[in-house]
Amino acid sequence: MGWGWTRSGWWTARVAASLLVLAATAPALLTTPAGGQEGGRLQVWITDHREAIGDFASLPVTITAVGIHPAGQPRREGWLRLLVPAPVVDLVEATREPVLLLEAAVPPGVYDAVRLEMDRGRGTLKTGEELAVTVPSRGTAAVAIRIQAGRTRVFTLDLVVHDLTDHPGQRYGVAIRRATVAP
Repeated sequence: MGWGWTRSGWWTARVAASLLVLAATAPALLTTPAGGQEGGRLQVWITDHREAIGDFASLPVTITAVGIHPAGQPRREGWLRLLVPAPVVDLVEATREPVLLLEAAVPPGVYDAVRLEMDRGRGTLKTGEELAVTVPSRGTAAVAIRIQAGRTRVFTLDLVVHDLTDHPGQRYGVAIRRATVAP
């Protein structure tokens, strides 16, 4: 008995149906690991290193998402994107005390990099002048983060504002200075 159209059509339909079910449940698989294992939690805090931020009365930047990268995946693949509930952070405030950017459920595992998706920055200098500030669309830092089931991992990104006025046509820019994970 060979593979006729009827038999292969049935097999193709079963595989397609299985893939549709898998695609529909994929987001649930990210937050609820296999076997009902509890996920971990990640808190991301923002601080600002005191470099050129002292020139500003306020410097709100928009950070729309935080991405974390599973260890062992190619760098261009596998990023877990966590949306920021209140995406505007004033970096002047972050020099006074850390600002909680987000807290989210994350599948247990080891992650080897983090990136911020930043849209824009527009600050007010202490002189009253308003100006646009250069922010990278994706600021990335290498860091080892181990997320364990039932535990919260605290992660801090220290941003820095650079004075670029000695570069022709540039003013100020934001970058990730350091990424640290609390023990």
